[in-house]
Parts: sequence; structure tokens; C-alpha cells
Amino acid sequence: MNPAALAVALLLLAAAGPAPKCRVTGVLGGKKVMLTHCAAAYYDSSHGVTLWFSASPISWEELTLFETNAYPKPTDPAGKPRTMMHLMFCPGGGKAKPDPKAVESVEVGIEYAEAPMLSRQWVFDPRKDKEFVFEKLSGDLKPGGRLAGLAIGAKISDKLLYSWKIDFDLPLPQKDAAAGPACGSSK
Repeated sequence: MNPAALAVALLLLAAAGPAPKCRVTGVLGGKKVMLTHCAAAYYDSSHGVTLWFSASPISWEELTLFETNAYPKPTDPAGKPRTMMHLMFCPGGGKAKPDPKAVESVEVGIEYAEAPMLSRQWVFDPRKDKEFVFEKLSGDLKPGGRLAGLAIGAKISDKLLYSWKIDFDLPLPQKDAAAGPACGSSK
């Protein structure tokens, strides 16, 4: 690569900021999983966030669509089911500063590719439910900001164990999603 092209490539990478970091380890319906691909959608009008974690890569087209509609696709570009998890919540309780104590509600959706009957969806209140807890939550809730956190949890459903440790540090998209969680007061 010529020096000018290399310089442009390095500038573009620097402008994009640090790469997303995500790792979900756990057990879904008694089956071990690791999800290492992720994306975020940001609903600026109320500081709502949807996070998407996947065992398989997320294509550029899927990422662009997700950042716009905050709806994670349960299938990959080839139409195959995904093993994935999504979180939909208000990291600052409607304010621009994330605070684990301010999160009142977290929608958790789980899809398991090899066994669709193990898929689940729940809503937790981390202030009361010990089944889902944010141990850390930080960042800057604005277009182009970042959101980082650590969440743990476990739930028994139909006598099957669902447990997770979610570690993430993601850039928020530059553009506002068309939909997302309503977080009450804003700004």
C-alpha cells in the first residue's frame, strides 16, 4: 500500500474510534454459548439503546438496518437462524449519563439457532430482580458516543438454565434510530 493510501486508511480507522468489544458467555437452555459479534442502535430522543449480540458475524447491511430500526434479525444473510441475544433498555433512565441504578427495565431476547424452542424473551427490573444486574454501566449517550457495561444474570425457565455474563464497550451510531425504548424524561 502506498504511503498516502495508508495514511488515509489510518485516519479513517482513528475517526471510527476503538472497535466494539463484546463478549457474552453463558448457558442458554442448558447449552453453552459465546457471542462475540455485536452492534448498538441508539434512540436519541429518549436516550434508549438496543444492543445486539450474535454468535455469527453481522454484515454491513444488517448493521445499517439494525442501526436504523433497532430490530435484530434472527437470521443471517443466508437465511440461517442465529444464536443471539438482544437487550433493550434506558442506560440512564432517560438521561444522557448511564447509571446502573437508573435502569428500570431491560427487555432480554434470546434466540438459539440449533433449538428454536429454547428461545426466550423476558423483561427484568434490575433495581428489584436479581436475575439481571448491571454491575457496571458508563459512557456518553449521544449520537457517536459510547456505551460500556457489564451485566450478569440467570433464570430458570421450563426447568432449563439460562445464565449470562455480558461484557461490552460499543460505539453508538452517528444517526438516530427510527424507534427504540421510550425512556421518559430526556436531555
